[in-house]
Amino acid sequence: MNRVEIVGRIGREAPEVRFTPGVGTPVSAFQVAVARPRAKDKTDWIEVVTWRGAAEYAANYGRPGRLIEVSGYLTTNSWEDKEGHKRTKTFITAEDIKYLDKSTGDLPNNSPAPSEEYNNDMTPIDDGDIPF
Repeated sequence: MNRVEIVGRIGREAPEVRFTPGVGTPVSAFQVAVARPRAKDKTDWIEVVTWRGAAEYAANYGRPGRLIEVSGYLTTNSWEDKEGHKRTKTFITAEDIKYLDKSTGDLPNNSPAPSEEYNNDMTPIDDGDIPF
C-alpha cells in the first residue's frame, strides 16, 4: 500500500497556485520540514504537491512556518534533462491537508483558517500536465 502521512512546518516559500496548460487545473507545490524520529537535529525537506481545491486551500492559508499535516501517496516522475541525463523526483501527492496551528496573523483579511482538514477530490490527472 502506498500511503504517507507527515506532520511538519511549511518551508521558506508559501504555497502558490499554478494552473496546468490547456485544462487549467489548479496545482500547488511546496516543501515541508519534518523532524526525523530519534535523530536529534535532523530535518528532512519533503516536497508536497496538491491539486484542485487543495491547491487553492494550501495557497490561501499556507505560510512559511505553519504547522501542517499531509496525507497522501508517494509519486515518482522521471524525465531527461537538456543535457540528456535521466532525472527522477519523488514527492507526496496530497489527498488531505490540515493546518494544526491557529495562526491567523498573516491570513487573507485576518480571517481564521478553517479548522477542518481539506479532503481533496483526487480524480486522476496526467502527470505530463504538471507545470513545473
